[in-house]
Amino acid sequence: MIDNLRLWSLTTVILAGTASADTTLRYTAQGDCPAIADSVEISGALMRFDVHEQGQEYYSVFDGDEGQYTTMMPAQHKYHQVEVDEAIDTAGGIADSTGKYIDNQMQKIQAKVQQHCADLQRNGGTCAPMPDMSSTIQAVAVSRLRTEFRDSGQKKTVAGVACSVFEMLENGVKKQEVCYAQPEDLPIPDPDRKGLALGLKVMNRYGRAFTGTAVHLAAAPVQAQTPQGLPVAQSCFDAAGKASGQNSVSIAQDKIAPERFDIPSDYSKLSPQDSPAKP
Repeated sequence: MIDNLRLWSLTTVILAGTASADTTLRYTAQGDCPAIADSVEISGALMRFDVHEQGQEYYSVFDGDEGQYTTMMPAQHKYHQVEVDEAIDTAGGIADSTGKYIDNQMQKIQAKVQQHCADLQRNGGTCAPMPDMSSTIQAVAVSRLRTEFRDSGQKKTVAGVACSVFEMLENGVKKQEVCYAQPEDLPIPDPDRKGLALGLKVMNRYGRAFTGTAVHLAAAPVQAQTPQGLPVAQSCFDAAGKASGQNSVSIAQDKIAPERFDIPSDYSKLSPQDSPAKP
């Protein structure tokens, strides 16, 4: 009887500890192969992404309960915050609307240039032939790298998690192999798993909206295969196809201090007058 009570008490403590644990995903890189983040911290509906890029440090916090995505810029002591609207489900509509807006703006600029030339010519001046604005912007966009993802059909296991390998190509040359895992397959507490799934879902939708705009400008191809999930391992290759580095994730569970997800008290909101900052 006493032994059974002890066993029940021990089981209760273990289960309670697991349920209340938070999750930290930490990426370790070797060689020249930067990961999507240095670390990802998850506490239920809260997620924090820490990133170092081009000598700058910044981090983003996604709050699934409040529907907010906030980017912190420590060097400037600034933050930028956007509301996460469920209307992002209509990502294609957002891209289409943005494309129409861009077309309208180009037409207005072109009309102003033509009117300016007409005025000069009426006053005896001359005006050099003006290029078509839309064609000029598309020519610049086409010259940029074109990125494509392909499902390699390979499967791996990283940190005890099954993942699917996708190849990332730039202008037809393979630059990366990325292994994506689904949030439901991660060995983490259920609240963290749901929070991660929601955060990835929101970011993928925003990404599709911006990609749609790039496609409209001929800056990116339409992706037949778009990887879903969390990158858990990555291999990088140079222009000659030689391996240049790799990174992979490790998973730890421990309580994360709530203030890790707060906006620091000495930060101010980024205004339109501020100089552009990363990201």
